[in-house]
Amino acid sequence: MKLILASSSPRRIELLKEAGFDFEVRVSAADENAVCAKDADKLALMRARLKAESVADELLMYGEEFIVLGADTVVERSGEIFPKPANERDAIGMLKRLSDGDHNVFTGVCLVSSDNRTEERAVCTAVSFGAFDLGRIEAYVKSGKAFGKAGAYGIQDEELSFLIKKTDGARDNVIGLPVATVTEMLKEKSKWRQWK
Repeated sequence: MKLILASSSPRRIELLKEAGFDFEVRVSAADENAVCAKDADKLALMRARLKAESVADELLMYGEEFIVLGADTVVERSGEIFPKPANERDAIGMLKRLSDGDHNVFTGVCLVSSDNRTEERAVCTAVSFGAFDLGRIEAYVKSGKAFGKAGAYGIQDEELSFLIKKTDGARDNVIGLPVATVTEMLKEKSKWRQWK
């Protein structure tokens, strides 16, 4: 049985590789922006399911056994959802609003198997940011690392380490994939050992 990652995210690919999983990558053609929800955890789950189901539908024609892993990460503070930034000004504005306080990072994980079973979970990590520093934030944004990431930041980026005060929960969840949760979900499948 194949494990398929429905994402081209280099961070998710790296996390799965570091965990020792054997998998293939197939990028979902689904438009995640077509999905709307008020709650960040529900939005992350809906987007993860959309990606996983899109790839699973494509694979069904080949008649092979598979499990597709879809994931989506959403950043939320006080009810405001922070998507991927559209430009430098957008990224700086997001980081300014996230500074000096706590926010939540939700990653929705969805498994869709060739026998039409679906399992999903949302994982939350709380992140605390320190004071906003315009010069350092602008330098970070100009490096290009703020783009393609919900909330306009990567917790693993050294240039932003000055802003991160603490995290409560799985750090890899903030990066984009809660590996322990994925492992647990796959362990519940009878053939999970073929993937590690």
